[in-house]
Amino acid sequence: MSNVARILIDHMRTVRGANLAGHALMDEGRFIVRADNLLQAVEHFAPALSSLLASASNEGARTVLKTTGGAGLVIAAYQLGGIDGILLQARPVTTEPPLHPRLLVDTYGLTISEAEVAVLLAGGLDLEEIGQMRSVLTGTLRAQLRSIYAKVGVEKQSQMTAAIWRLASV
Repeated sequence: MSNVARILIDHMRTVRGANLAGHALMDEGRFIVRADNLLQAVEHFAPALSSLLASASNEGARTVLKTTGGAGLVIAAYQLGGIDGILLQARPVTTEPPLHPRLLVDTYGLTISEAEVAVLLAGGLDLEEIGQMRSVLTGTLRAQLRSIYAKVGVEKQSQMTAAIWRLASV
């Protein structure tokens, strides 16, 4: 997972550390930047970043930032226990699955269709994009999502995404 940027910040948004991909992401400056060693969102992404940081938890909170040109970034924020810090993990939005849907079928008992939807959501696509891709109504996808949550044992999309990425990293 070398394309996953990791950035550690404290409660004041001071950057405490980053991997190479994290430094590259901040240096690129399309989504987030480091100014005076503080992490800041670029222009219209500021409200989304503030909301993400406010909802950071041990299980992780997640948001997707997309430019008008279609480029996107999935960012997850994890509150770290024992230290005053939040770990941000960011990766490009992709339709490439983090894992094969069959693993979700075998692990959680999802149908293959549910597993494909879950993988695409974990990849950073939203329900409207998935509906267009699969020629399925958003209402149908919402029903599948409720079933996925029940089978995976979560209540929110961010929890489902975190579970999928944990499974992918095993």
